[in-house]
Amino acid sequence: MKMYVGNATKQHFDFAYRMPGETKRIRQQRIEIGQQTQLSGELTQEEIDYIIQQHNPYGFAAASEIDHITEPMSLCYSVGKPISVVQLQKLMFQNENHLITLGRKLRLDAAVAGNEQLQQVVNESGRNETLRAMEASIMEDNHDDRDQQEPVSEGYRIIRNDSERGGRPTTRRARRKAA
Repeated sequence: MKMYVGNATKQHFDFAYRMPGETKRIRQQRIEIGQQTQLSGELTQEEIDYIIQQHNPYGFAAASEIDHITEPMSLCYSVGKPISVVQLQKLMFQNENHLITLGRKLRLDAAVAGNEQLQQVVNESGRNETLRAMEASIMEDNHDDRDQQEPVSEGYRIIRNDSERGGRPTTRRARRKAA
C-alpha cells in the first residue's frame, strides 16, 4: 500500500519515522510547505499503523477526518491515494485560524497578568491603592510583506470593578460577553 503524508504548516517539515523491527535506523523524508509526499516503498498495513502510532501524539490525522478536526494539526495522511489539494488547504487554513485565535488569547492573558503584577507591586510597596484600569497595546513592527495576514495591532483595557476589589480584572470584551 502507498501512504501519503501532507504538510499543513508554513515551514518545511522533515518527516522522521521508524519501521517495525528497525530500532536504530530512522527514515526521513522532507515535505515542503503545503505539499505532500509518498513514503518510500510499498508498505504493509502493520507498517502503516506503526508509523501512524509514532506521530499521533504530535498532531497527525487522516485526511478524511479534516472536517472534524478542532485542534491544530501539522500533518495529515492518506492511505492508498494522494491527499486532495482542497483537504490540505483546508487544514492549513484551520491551523492558521487557530494560531491567530491563540495569539489573541495569549496577548490578552499577558495584559491581564501585567495588570496583576502592577497591582502586586503597588501592594508590596505599602500603598493601599487599587489599580482600577490599565491599557495595554501591541503593534507589530517590521511586518513581512510576504505575510498575507494583516500586521498585529491590538489594544486591551483592563478594568477592575469596585465590586471585584482584590479580584481578577476583566476586559471590555469579557464584560460584553457576560452581558
